[in-house]
Amino acid sequence: MMKRLKYVLVLGTCLCTLAACQQTKKAEVAENEANEVEVSVENETTSAEDETVSAESDAVSISDFVLPQPNGEQLSAMSIIAKNRITIIDFWASWCGPCRAEMPNMVKIYQDCHEQGLEILGVSLDNNAEDWLAAIDGLGIVWPAVIDADGSVAQLYGIEYIPYTFVVDAKGTVLAENLRGEELAAFVKNALQ
Repeated sequence: MMKRLKYVLVLGTCLCTLAACQQTKKAEVAENEANEVEVSVENETTSAEDETVSAESDAVSISDFVLPQPNGEQLSAMSIIAKNRITIIDFWASWCGPCRAEMPNMVKIYQDCHEQGLEILGVSLDNNAEDWLAAIDGLGIVWPAVIDADGSVAQLYGIEYIPYTFVVDAKGTVLAENLRGEELAAFVKNALQ
């Protein structure tokens, strides 16, 4: 239900942006948003300008990206995502203490759920490849890993802090984001049932 509420909020943001693009005054945008966007949690639908739209039709999908792997070969995110029921895209870095602290949880989730159709795609924001490679070995990362040394993919996704995760289905539809630890494990196990 929280996921659908989040998508409803995204729809509201899109409506505000559209209104701004049509050169509507900021005061009118705020007033229209307050009057036009209603959220019905009980019915799990969104109503905007008297049109009812199911939350699933407002699903957000990730854009494909291509980044280098440890062996230097380029890897397309969608080439991994399309092969699996669920993929966690994990933005992290070797220098990030909270990322390193979260990695044992990621390893456990991978071990528990990989056979049921889970994959993890680690996207490192390191700009030092040696540190990145040492962290992959030292932290027990066995899933596909890429490096976003210039931060362009993180910027594309609006990542402002790490660790940050997206859970997506085989089509790249975002099912959840920014989950960690037990919350992430529970979500993945439930999604794979």
